[in-house]
Amino acid sequence: MSNLRIQELQKQLQENMKKAIMLAEKNTIRNSDGKVVISVNDEWRRDN
Repeated sequence: MSNLRIQELQKQLQENMKKAIMLAEKNTIRNSDGKVVISVNDEWRRDN
């Protein structure tokens, strides 16, 4: 693979990772304490 092709693929990967991170942040649900939960009214608990 040529250096130019590798650079193109790295750029595409970087752009796709930025999109994935933005989507993950947008779709993350947090409770009133700011902790990530499955639903807004879900309680945070520790399972030992």
